[in-house]
Amino acid sequence: MDSSFAGRAILAAAVLVFALAPSLARAQIHVGTGGGVFLPYEGDPGGSVSVHAQGAFAGRHLRAGGELEYRRFDASLARDFRNVGYDAIFLRFLFHYHFLPDAVVSPYLGFGTGINVNIITNQERRGTVSGGFTTLAIAGLEAPVPGTGRLAFFTEARVGTVTDIWKKTRANWQLDQVGGFTGMAGFRWRFGGDEF
Repeated sequence: MDSSFAGRAILAAAVLVFALAPSLARAQIHVGTGGGVFLPYEGDPGGSVSVHAQGAFAGRHLRAGGELEYRRFDASLARDFRNVGYDAIFLRFLFHYHFLPDAVVSPYLGFGTGINVNIITNQERRGTVSGGFTTLAIAGLEAPVPGTGRLAFFTEARVGTVTDIWKKTRANWQLDQVGGFTGMAGFRWRFGGDEF
């Protein structure tokens, strides 16, 4: 991944957080970051990192906001398209429902939907760009970090689809599934409202 791509990802994350902030000004805001292992449906395991910001509503049961996720992995898409290296970036709306928001351990379910861009990193196809829509289902647990007041640890299991609907090459349009499973863990900071 070149530095200009990383710079654009960081800039997009900052824009996402600041764009959401005014609409969530009266809400309790949770800003988090996490990472983990991504396993595509067909291919080799890779890595995933994300940043997200959400406001809490409905007695803190519902959280809504946005997420920027980056993945690096190898996928096998077709007979002549094996072990294709990808840098993938996702910008999605993200929703969580916390069943016990005030418990020591808070279980939650969530979903996300948005757009994605995939950049092929294999030498022979380097720079090929595709993109489309992404959906995501989440099951997670969140627990306050003792003694911090506003910091929580989370762990999630994620399953998602990524549908490529456009491709920037000489090839024809295609429809590919390069989704998969993610195991992720990280931290969230709570702004506004009472401490944990």
